[in-house]
Amino acid sequence: MEEIGHAVGPELREELERLLPRTGGPFTEAEARILQSRLVGWLEGVFQGIKAELSLRQMTPANPPTRPRR
Repeated sequence: MEEIGHAVGPELREELERLLPRTGGPFTEAEARILQSRLVGWLEGVFQGIKAELSLRQMTPANPPTRPRR
C-alpha cells in the first residue's frame, strides 16, 4: 500500500488512505479479504480514469485548426 501511495498524486493518495482501516493490529482473514477487494476496486477505478483520459486525448487534436482572421 505504501508503494502505491508513493506512485500516485496527493488526491489519489488521500483516497487510498481512506480505504485503510484505522486499526494498528494484525488483520483477520476476513478483514484482509475486504481490504483486498476495496484495493482492487480502487485500482480498477484508477485504471478506468487513465483509460478515459487517454481516449479523450486521442479524440482531441493536439493542434486544433485556427480560423482565419477577418
